[in-house]
Amino acid sequence: MIRNRMAEKLSKGGNASLAWSALAILGAVLLFSYARAAAKEISALTALQDATASTPKLAGHWQLDKDQSDDVHQKMQAARGDSSGGGGRGQGGHNGEGRAQRGGMMDELQTLAIEQTGSNVKVTGKSGRVLAQYPSSDSTAEKNAGPEGESQRTTTAQWQNGQLTAVTQSPRGKSTRTYSLSPDGKQLYVTTKMENERFKEPLTYRLVYDPVGGSSD
Repeated sequence: MIRNRMAEKLSKGGNASLAWSALAILGAVLLFSYARAAAKEISALTALQDATASTPKLAGHWQLDKDQSDDVHQKMQAARGDSSGGGGRGQGGHNGEGRAQRGGMMDELQTLAIEQTGSNVKVTGKSGRVLAQYPSSDSTAEKNAGPEGESQRTTTAQWQNGQLTAVTQSPRGKSTRTYSLSPDGKQLYVTTKMENERFKEPLTYRLVYDPVGGSSD
């Protein structure tokens, strides 16, 4: 009888010990999971802070410096493989449309206004049209004024290697435009790479801008 009671007490004690051990293991697992999640959050926050700290300050009003910029017309001739300067022979009205669209964009790029808070940035052209924005709201979709509303462009922007990169996709091809500061930080460089069916090779040109009033904002 006494032996049975002692065995029963030992059994209860063993069960309690096992229960406490299980609780301790569960607590350790939960603590480890919490620590790992916290470490990930801290890592993400640190990465964001580092990205913001390394983001160049592009804000300001900028005027195109034609003397220091590439000759876009000449670059286009080279990309088309047209050495005669005539351009567009045999393309009829479509070439006229292309020239009009390119002329409109080049007019838009004469002056730029850039608003920036941290890594958030918006670039607008001469008429106030948004050329690039980060973060993009899903993506920036624009309908061109092309015939029958045929073209729809989608532009997305992101920071890459210390410069703002805007990629525009359209049925006719892709263009990539980067915005960065000159090594001395006194000028704005806008480099465009266009890839579409009109060109035998990608068209790349750089535009150089001076701050309006002699200094950026």
